[in-house]
Amino acid sequence: MKKPFKALKLAAIPALTLAASIMAVTSVNAAIVPAGTQLAKVQELVRGNGAEPASLDPQKIEGVPGSNVAKDLFEGLVSQDAEGNTIPGQAESWTVSDDNKVFTFKIRDTARWSNGDPVTAGDFVFAFQRAVDPATASRYAWYMEIPTIVNA
Repeated sequence: MKKPFKALKLAAIPALTLAASIMAVTSVNAAIVPAGTQLAKVQELVRGNGAEPASLDPQKIEGVPGSNVAKDLFEGLVSQDAEGNTIPGQAESWTVSDDNKVFTFKIRDTARWSNGDPVTAGDFVFAFQRAVDPATASRYAWYMEIPTIVNA
């Protein structure tokens, strides 16, 4: 059993939202199909993307074409609604320390990968650590400095 994620050290939720968006961990939700609904034999999404993305690696995506695909594939801890407000994503709730340095996220029990495996806090830790690892060579690794994540 994996240890639960205790806290991320951040400066502010908006900065986390920006960093998560840039790191291509953005908002999508699986459809809830009502019982008895007959779906089409082939389920596909066709996106007029304008160009092919240079990469589909979440920590290496650059530009609008890659971002569009990432937004269709990934959901971050938090997201934004149509008015730009921070709303839950994979995290159903979070708390912020009085000094605004420790954010504790509670991952939704229903958060799942496309293969049905549960999404865990460790998945987010891995993504953040991989993003700042020099071996990954992410052009946007410096975005992790904006929310002042410790060791980024």
